[in-house]
Amino acid sequence: MRKIIAALLALALGLGLCACGKSPATQAVEALIAGIGQVTRDSGGDILAAEEALAALTEKERKRLDGAEVLSAARGAYDALLAGDVDALILKIGPVDETSGPAILAAREAYDALTDGQRTLVANSGLLADSAGAYDALLAEKMERLIAGIDPALDTAWDRIETAKKALELLTEEQRKLVSNLDELDAAERAFYEAHVAPVEKLIEEAAAFDLTGDELPDGAVEAVNEAGKAFNSLAYGPRQLVGNREKLETAQTALADLRVRLMTAYINKNIAGRPLDGESGERIMTARAMYEELSEAEKARIHNFDAVETAAAQAEAALAEPPVRILGYSMGRTLVGGPLLNLRARNVSDKTLEEFTFRLYAYNSEGAPVMVDFDDYCLELGYYEPLEPGAGLIPKEGAFMIFAEKRELRSYVAVLESALFEDGTGWVNPNMSLLHAKYNEQPLTEPDKNTLHR
Repeated sequence: MRKIIAALLALALGLGLCACGKSPATQAVEALIAGIGQVTRDSGGDILAAEEALAALTEKERKRLDGAEVLSAARGAYDALLAGDVDALILKIGPVDETSGPAILAAREAYDALTDGQRTLVANSGLLADSAGAYDALLAEKMERLIAGIDPALDTAWDRIETAKKALELLTEEQRKLVSNLDELDAAERAFYEAHVAPVEKLIEEAAAFDLTGDELPDGAVEAVNEAGKAFNSLAYGPRQLVGNREKLETAQTALADLRVRLMTAYINKNIAGRPLDGESGERIMTARAMYEELSEAEKARIHNFDAVETAAAQAEAALAEPPVRILGYSMGRTLVGGPLLNLRARNVSDKTLEEFTFRLYAYNSEGAPVMVDFDDYCLELGYYEPLEPGAGLIPKEGAFMIFAEKRELRSYVAVLESALFEDGTGWVNPNMSLLHAKYNEQPLTEPDKNTLHR
């Protein structure tokens, strides 16, 4: 605009002084005023250009100017027009409620865009201030209710805290000043942390204290890490971000998984893989399977030698399914000194000649309580060491075994085939011998099973 004024002044100077004695600058201002025409909302630029050009005239030039009152009237009409627009916006606010924000903001921005002189023409400026004050108070009261409704003891309190914090961010500085219980929001957040987050952090510290880098699983480590993980996962997403030591939990979980996989793999390699069946194979297989079931699916996927367990289990099942000797029963006799003599009935049910076989005997009284049968032992290990053809059974003399107990105490027996050796050099072993020994030795016979012998 100033360039336009300068150009008009330069043009006027180029024309020289007019006959009426007005300077070119004065004539240029009169031209600007005349160019304003009918005042509209778009007249602001023309009016301002004329005013600035007028201000640049000398006092003598101003006295010769025609149209100064036209410019003043244009200014007044323009200011009144803008002030009227703001008044209209203020009246559109209507009764104040929670939805009045956009209308108040529009009126406020329009009012703030006015000059000081234009603002004096706004008849409803007081109404705008009252509406804005009422709206601020309304939002402040709503904010106070949000804060007052928070119970930090509840698991769901964090949602209320987050809602309140987001609502607070939307308030203006003036609105925040009206909220009387902002300190309660900070207190609720601290209380929630102490009630829900701090205990989780404590559990994580306890889990992280275990050394999981060795070759043994420390007592309580699995429980501690799992408890910390469960507590952490029970938190909602927001509170989880407050857990300052959550990286320690991830480290402990990774270390525990690595250790469990390492121990599982090592146990299989040491106790099962490539090892022939013996009396403890069943127990080892059972232990390996129990260890495996305790692993997570991700950990199981890392056990690359578990097929050795399944192979050993299949071999054990096959051995148990076809024992070479079937123990059929017994009868009781007496030794030369009157002690109990067990006459065992057994048969070679295999298709090969047996060179020898061994079994273990456990005895019980009429109440099912265990009875010592070998001086100070409840288990009697017996063996038959003569060839036994396929299908042949023991003759009474060969199947007679002396029992070191009083005959009146004995009522029933459990006989378990332990091993057998064939004439061709191959053998058979009961892979569940250690498990069966744990079941029968010095244990009451509560429910007789297939290994229990009856007269």
